[in-house]
Amino acid sequence: MQHDVKLHDEPGRLAALERTGLIGSQPDAESDHLTELASGVYGASMAYIALLDDRRAWLKSIQGADISELPVEMTFCQYTIRQDSIVAVDDTLQDERFRNHPLVTGPMAVRSYLGAPLTTPDGYNIGTICIADTAPRAFTARDIELLKRFSRLAMANFELRQIAARDQLTDTWSRRAFRELLDQAVSAHARNHRPLSIVTFDLDRFKSINDTYGHAAGDAVLKATARAVSDSMRRDEALGRLGGEEFAVLMHDTDAASASIGAERLRAAIEAARLVDLPQLTFTASFGIATLQDGETLEAWLERADRAMYAAKTAGRNRVATA
Repeated sequence: MQHDVKLHDEPGRLAALERTGLIGSQPDAESDHLTELASGVYGASMAYIALLDDRRAWLKSIQGADISELPVEMTFCQYTIRQDSIVAVDDTLQDERFRNHPLVTGPMAVRSYLGAPLTTPDGYNIGTICIADTAPRAFTARDIELLKRFSRLAMANFELRQIAARDQLTDTWSRRAFRELLDQAVSAHARNHRPLSIVTFDLDRFKSINDTYGHAAGDAVLKATARAVSDSMRRDEALGRLGGEEFAVLMHDTDAASASIGAERLRAAIEAARLVDLPQLTFTASFGIATLQDGETLEAWLERADRAMYAAKTAGRNRVATA
């Protein structure tokens, strides 16, 4: 059930977008099929799905143009995500918001626009699905209703992908989905060279917990660990389960010194966590940090973090080591 749209909670909207893991994600056939279908149904020169953070609109799929992102202030979609309904512009030259807009006066020459917000089940507009044309149009009630249906289909696709990308036990990113996030982060670093760190951690003596208390208790420890870390992370950090009792946190715009502080925060959160049914059971984790180097591959980056993590274990466990 979808709740009322939250139009005045920008931090919440950005957090909702971050939770989807969609920004920078790989193209998917379902989104391309939707924009291709929308372009054909409307007979429009352009159709696209855009996701908007606080700086840019990232085009998850686009038909009729060869662009991947735009500054938010350069988009029509910035207006659409502030609405709880469709934005219809029959003629951009007759609309004071758009008549001098670069997308109107520049090479794209947009003269008409129809955009629907993409709204999460908890009521945040994370993006838009739009059609645009180089000629004025008279959008009908049927046009508007049809785009609402396209927006619901786009969100249903995203929600299914998100479910598939989550680890069922801990509700963290699955190994496959997390590696996709890392791939995207490495590619972005090659372009912008902003600091990027990964923190891997492994629960200490986890086999002993399973042997002593049983696998149900071990599962409870994994869930409690994920919850403690998630509650202690920054909004732009991502937690993934790499397998078994090993996890990792991706930290954007974070150098080695800042990552060390962040890892210590997460280590303390795990150490303080308790199980309601087994309050006597304590558990800890050992952490390894690696900050991505220019030209470094994903595999080499992860290997350095793992080496640091095992160094932390060798040094006595329940501590942080940096590669």
